[in-house]
Amino acid sequence: MRPLDETQFRNGLARRLVLRVQLGRVMMRQAGSTLRTAVALTVCLLAGWNSVAAEDGRVARYTVVLDAPATGKRLSMARTKADGRGSGRVSAASFAVMARAVAATQEPVAATLEAGGATILGSVQNVLNAVFVRATAEQAEAFESIAGVKSVIPSRDFEVKLDSLADVTGLKAVRPSGLAATGEGVKIAIIDSGLDFLHPAFQDDSLPELTGYPKGRPEDLALANRKIVAIRSYMQLQNSGDPATSMPDDNSPVDFSGHGTAVAMVAAGRRVESPAGPLEGIAPRAYLGVYKVTGTPGIKSSASSQALIAAIDDAVVDGMDVLNLSIGQVATHPWNSHGSDCGDLLGNNCDPLAIAAQSAVFDFGRVVVAAAGNSGQIGGRDGPSRNTISSPAVAPDVIAVAATGNARRLEQSVQFGGFSYAALAGTGPVLAESLTAPAALAERFENPDACQPFAAGALSGSIVVAERGGDCWFVDKVEHAASAGAVGVVVLDNGPSDALIEMGVRHQSDLGGGAGR
Repeated sequence: MRPLDETQFRNGLARRLVLRVQLGRVMMRQAGSTLRTAVALTVCLLAGWNSVAAEDGRVARYTVVLDAPATGKRLSMARTKADGRGSGRVSAASFAVMARAVAATQEPVAATLEAGGATILGSVQNVLNAVFVRATAEQAEAFESIAGVKSVIPSRDFEVKLDSLADVTGLKAVRPSGLAATGEGVKIAIIDSGLDFLHPAFQDDSLPELTGYPKGRPEDLALANRKIVAIRSYMQLQNSGDPATSMPDDNSPVDFSGHGTAVAMVAAGRRVESPAGPLEGIAPRAYLGVYKVTGTPGIKSSASSQALIAAIDDAVVDGMDVLNLSIGQVATHPWNSHGSDCGDLLGNNCDPLAIAAQSAVFDFGRVVVAAAGNSGQIGGRDGPSRNTISSPAVAPDVIAVAATGNARRLEQSVQFGGFSYAALAGTGPVLAESLTAPAALAERFENPDACQPFAAGALSGSIVVAERGGDCWFVDKVEHAASAGAVGVVVLDNGPSDALIEMGVRHQSDLGGGAGR
């Protein structure tokens, strides 16, 4: 878990209190008489803090990337050799021949992976030559020595990004008046949380029927219509398979969060009446492909890198013209970094998702649009800053889309001593419900800024209140509290500004905010 803001603790609060951390918007923004300025409180939960590193015996998901080039790379190399061009559409015959060649390179590797104890979850051949497996960390490390294997990369989770539209973009009816283009004949892949297939915005019998469509699993094609021409779900790649660490989710392509439905409406929804008035997508005559990569809120609301890679791989084969990913995670390395540039990660490639997205554009001639991210405020900045762009938007030929501001921010509150104070959760695990625990003032342990370790068990079951500053980083304060048994950390800021600052400790930044003090 990551702490939030570290803030200075005032002497007037040196008494034992019971703190209640409450979810949702701030209830009161009131300063007590002992404080001279507005207070910004930040909270960090400590449950699971010490289990950041994967245990060798714990099963996790890995992407095994092969040395042999993927289908897209082979096609680009063949085109370059023939006429000097390296991008554009490919013929079905050439594609089929090279796809079989890539599949042949995977067969012996997959057999060796299974013999080594891995469970094969799936594979991709087009934008990346890779096999998806479930294995222990010890097994994954051993897989790197298999002949034909280039790298073994732990799966990473990516968050959906579009949260609110109209207030941020200023578009109330979505489609600008007078726009002549309608997207006629264009196929748009929405790689997201699925779709509300019964919504009238996605029913349009006036569209011409496409030859060779719909595409997808037979059990899902009953949901297809003239507008929805491809339907796929990747929930089988989201589950760890371990009952202790995962829950079963709905494997259908149906949207249970509304995120994918909202994105599809913006892109290609036909004109409908709503409580807010008429709505219409930017390209109402476009076809839609639905590629579900995120699950049910409360079960698996994020998308694994494996699911995203598989969706991109299928979308290019399904003939989608545009691939939309309103999803991402802050890029920790340049898109094509490899080897020692990846730090402690297994394998050669740091970001196989960015590589897959780049291949969809360069090798297959598709348009890929991805969210630049919602991380502009990391480090206390209220606008975009360095090292806050999401992957796969960092790939050079992917169109990265972002706004320069945010219309709102969800806050929490911390209640103690009869007062309620504005608070902002950190970038680590979030509260599932309100947390109440006795306060432990770090000052009483002659360690007011929590920069020194506490005695074992000294903070058992308590929420620690510590000062900002001292000769240590945020992560040091939190680890000291967690090691002594604390369940949370509250940091109090009585600086001149009443702006809340998101405090993170796991995203290193050269701007001084990601791992600040």
